[in-house]
Amino acid sequence: MLDSVLNSKNKEYLGKILFGLSILMLFGMVYLVFHKYFLTYDEYFTLGLIKLPVDYGIYITSMDVHPPFYYLIVKFFVTLLPIGESNYNLIIVSKLISIIPYVVILSISWLFFRKKYGWFTCGLICISLALMSSFFMNYIIMRMYSWCVLFLLLSFLSMYFIITENNNKYWILFTLFTILGAYTHYFNAVSSIMLYLLLLTYLIYNKIDFSQIKLWFVSTVAVILAYLPWISSLFNQLNRVNEGYWIPPINLQTVFDYFAYTFTISDELLIKLFGVLMFIFICIIIFKLYSKQEKEDNFYFISGISVFFLTLLVGVAISLIKEPIIYDRYLLASISLIMIIMSIVLGKMRNNKIVVVLLCVLLLFSVANVYDDYNKIDEVHDLNLKHEKFFNKTNNNESIFIFKDSISLLRFESLINNSDIYCVKNRFDDNLHNYIDFKDLKSEDIDNLIKNNTNKKIYYVTTDKLPHYDNHKEVHLFSNLKIYSISKQEE
Repeated sequence: MLDSVLNSKNKEYLGKILFGLSILMLFGMVYLVFHKYFLTYDEYFTLGLIKLPVDYGIYITSMDVHPPFYYLIVKFFVTLLPIGESNYNLIIVSKLISIIPYVVILSISWLFFRKKYGWFTCGLICISLALMSSFFMNYIIMRMYSWCVLFLLLSFLSMYFIITENNNKYWILFTLFTILGAYTHYFNAVSSIMLYLLLLTYLIYNKIDFSQIKLWFVSTVAVILAYLPWISSLFNQLNRVNEGYWIPPINLQTVFDYFAYTFTISDELLIKLFGVLMFIFICIIIFKLYSKQEKEDNFYFISGISVFFLTLLVGVAISLIKEPIIYDRYLLASISLIMIIMSIVLGKMRNNKIVVVLLCVLLLFSVANVYDDYNKIDEVHDLNLKHEKFFNKTNNNESIFIFKDSISLLRFESLINNSDIYCVKNRFDDNLHNYIDFKDLKSEDIDNLIKNNTNKKIYYVTTDKLPHYDNHKEVHLFSNLKIYSISKQEE
């Protein structure tokens, strides 16, 4: 019965419906940006960084743990557009910039995947890249992950044209998108390295014209040369990570969670188990169809899955050998390749019973993810209101704020510009004083600051309590940030 219901014509109609739902998701993203004010903890860092001049912003980024290209994209748009100095305008524009990759994905799906594989595959790609994993949330936050997805997807698509069409322009595009992706996130660089190695294997194994292999080497050298200016910053960042980082240790549970994350963001064990089973089942279907496809599609299918496995393997290996460096959202770009391959495979399948069952499972994941995302947005929205209410109340000349480090200072200084601000550990250089009005403070001088300002309320912004101050009173909490009202314990 299902075979007759889901015939090729009905598949095309269903694909158009899925594409239409994807357009609605796009409008939903824009609606939330304008009507649901929320900022995650890391978004405050983005907000602080894009207010700085470009050259100093790049320097600050080099002292953080990510490459700079995403911040340059946002800086370009906020400088180009007449939005003024308003935090609200900066936030709205920056969030809309994160939606741009999904607009491009919709366009690519309609222009290429629809023509190549039909409406069903086109619609399934669009809805999967909106509602699986944490795609939806990352299109509406001021972070780099939606751009990571776009650049790796474009690299993957360029690679397909390299193996199917003898045209040098696709090598140029492949090289360009690899460079942009590597300058956006380090795990994009890892995934791109895997793409290059897989492509070289394909060229050699299939005895492609030597000129193609020569172009592979030219492209590789171009990527390396383009990345050389950032290498010293990369090593400096790696050294800081070796000194300790916030990512939790890697174990079997976290690896299980990463596989589940391909389809679900739920914390429920049963839902995560279904996510892992779905991932396994999709892989089985891909390998089962492997021998029935043209060699180009075979390679495309295997490489899409392999990039995720290899990226995860590299991240886990480094995390076990040195310090934990891998986190679920760092895999989002490689997960997008799985969604593309899954959509193509389901579009090619003749067993409509399996297709219907998998579509129902995907729909359940979609509903669960939307529910979790909306709850998360509501939660962060409420936190933001409390957060800004606290700072509005304390942002006056009766308050002194002491920041444990300059990262927290950069995040929140604009909320307390009417107070006296001190920073205990300035990880950046003295030029930061040119853009933020604060004073450096040594830990041993905090006592004197308290004694000399008994008429003021003193707040310590940190993740841990200040040593030797036993009478901390926690007055505000936002994510892992804590703000204490402090005074020295009387002896």
